[in-house]
Formats: sequence, structure tokens, C-alpha cells
Amino acid sequence: MLIKFFKRPPKRTNGGKGGSPKTSMNYLLNKPEGEVRVLHGNPELSVRLAEAMESANPYSVGCLSFEEADISEEDKKAIMQKFERASWLG
Repeated sequence: MLIKFFKRPPKRTNGGKGGSPKTSMNYLLNKPEGEVRVLHGNPELSVRLAEAMESANPYSVGCLSFEEADISEEDKKAIMQKFERASWLG
């Protein structure tokens, strides 16, 4: 498993270019068919929420990438839930 957070300029300093929520989501999701699957969450809702935030750094962009063929969907979801709890929910 690979955990990656992507760098991006703060929302208020980039003039709406590069690093926007929509651009970031498109980068993550616009891959050849079968290469990327969303296992948890709603990409469209995430973009709308991030775009509505007024703070200078309203969101982080990242992904958990599973390349191991022998991890079940159930185990992947359990790993993601533990990662979320450890990272943001304390």
C-alpha cells in the first residue's frame, strides 16, 4: 500500500488555477479504465465541499493506493477507516 499526499498551492493564492479541488479530483480519477476505483466517498460532493470552503488551506489531496492483488475489498475498506481515524478523527 502507498499513502501519498499531493502538494498544491493555497486556494487564496493561486487565483483558481492548478490545485483547485476539481483539478485535483480530475487528476486522481482520469486514469485508464480499471486503473482507479473509488472505494469510499463521493468525489463530486468532496469537490463541492472543498470549493465552498473559505480558508486559505481548506483541504488536503491524497490517496491510498493498493497494488497488492491478494487484499480483499473488505480489508481495503478496514485499512482506509483506520487510516482516517488515525489521520483526522483522533
